[in-house]
Amino acid sequence: MNRAAGSTVWPPRGYTRQVARLRRAIGQPVFIVELTFNGLAIGAVYHSEPRVLLDVAAFPRPDPSTGLYPHMLVLDDGRGINLGRVARVSLNHAFDPAAAELLYSDRALQRKLLYAPQRLSSRRIARVAREQLRRLLGKPVRRRLERKP
Repeated sequence: MNRAAGSTVWPPRGYTRQVARLRRAIGQPVFIVELTFNGLAIGAVYHSEPRVLLDVAAFPRPDPSTGLYPHMLVLDDGRGINLGRVARVSLNHAFDPAAAELLYSDRALQRKLLYAPQRLSSRRIARVAREQLRRLLGKPVRRRLERKP
């Protein structure tokens, strides 16, 4: 997944303001909508249980070509999630939060990855299936897919 190509701004407009809003929420429970990639499709995972936001840490290796943003969320479950893998962070509600409850929202990312038409061909599906089978069998993956998050 290459978000640096085209006319998109990296990180998105308003990013610094949203990071500041996240930092003010440190210590509070938050609801996260996380983007996932299974090799074939991109999806959004709505976590219905809140996680306590422990920190908004600088990410040591941001990379616009892979969509890794300069910050990551550190959560009480021991995970760190790069903001390039987060569609939304909100207070109080996991689903349909009010605008005042939104701490972070990457609408351009949501439109581009979740709502854009997908180009699936028989060739691409076969290539992804072979790559996943190689990983399952513990063999090295020979070829990278052209779109990755």
